[in-house]
Amino acid sequence: LPALAQAPAAPLPLEELLRRPAFRNVALSPDGRHLAAVVPVNGRYNLGVIDLETRSVKRITNLEATDVVEFQWVAKDWILFGTGDLAEASGNLVLRGRVLAKLDGSSQRRLEIPGFSVLSTEGGAAGEILILATLRNRDFPDVYRMNLSTGRTTLVSFDSPGYVTRWVV
Repeated sequence: LPALAQAPAAPLPLEELLRRPAFRNVALSPDGRHLAAVVPVNGRYNLGVIDLETRSVKRITNLEATDVVEFQWVAKDWILFGTGDLAEASGNLVLRGRVLAKLDGSSQRRLEIPGFSVLSTEGGAAGEILILATLRNRDFPDVYRMNLSTGRTTLVSFDSPGYVTRWVV
């Protein structure tokens, strides 16, 4: 079948194989109006947001010595992201910090809560999320309500039930 015969593909240059991808970790906002993505800027991965109605792009971060390694929407206008060094020679990802940023740029706060995770972004009061953190006991996390505007936490699980395999909210 000569019609199906093809010439061999040209080899890809090494630079093409090793370059950073244009987008990483793309996620739609809870209200569906914005699309966030980790994008390379100045040799580092930064966080950018596209307004899907106006098609405008806004850079949330302008990191030069570290990368955005993860992010998640925690409200329609708030993003939580973690920073680290994706160029680390060992290949091990070390989370260096977590930052809570308001989409309009009016607030960006480094969170100093060690080892916390988001339990729920739903069901709480407006402007609050539920997190798991080991502030009282390093072995057993408690549930806290976190105010997105202030970063303050309020203990919700007053008596620690010990080892919990899964919380239901």
